[in-house]
Amino acid sequence: MDRPVPICDLLLTLGEYAEVRLRAAETLQIARRRKWLLSTGLDHLSLGRAYPPGSPESVAHRDQAVDRLRHAGDLTRLPLALLARGTQRDLDEVFKIASRSGMRLHLTDYHLAQARLYIRENRRDLARPHIEKAASLSKTPATTDATPNSPSCSS
Repeated sequence: MDRPVPICDLLLTLGEYAEVRLRAAETLQIARRRKWLLSTGLDHLSLGRAYPPGSPESVAHRDQAVDRLRHAGDLTRLPLALLARGTQRDLDEVFKIASRSGMRLHLTDYHLAQARLYIRENRRDLARPHIEKAASLSKTPATTDATPNSPSCSS
């Protein structure tokens, strides 16, 4: 059975950042009242992605997303928040989780994020192997991947 496309993920793709901030803020209040750590983490992730990268709001929400998803104990979604935050330490953790758990999609995302980080640091020679590995992983036929849908503030 196909899963629905998460609304906030779709809205982010469409550049509807204000709409995501509105929806995620509303559902975040509900998740907090009901003490739903997973939903709280995913809503913070949507909010972190809806603000300009590096802005105080984005940084705070991405940090909260990592914290809440870690506390929720959901290793299938934690890499999403770690990738969004994107520090070297976060990327190292994504690599460990994805490698040990067989999450090829997260492993591919790790290699792309690592390549982007090296390119930003003007270390293009280190980026090339990660780009090649990501390409290789994306061409390999999938068996099963434990990666769930991307975060959403509402489905």
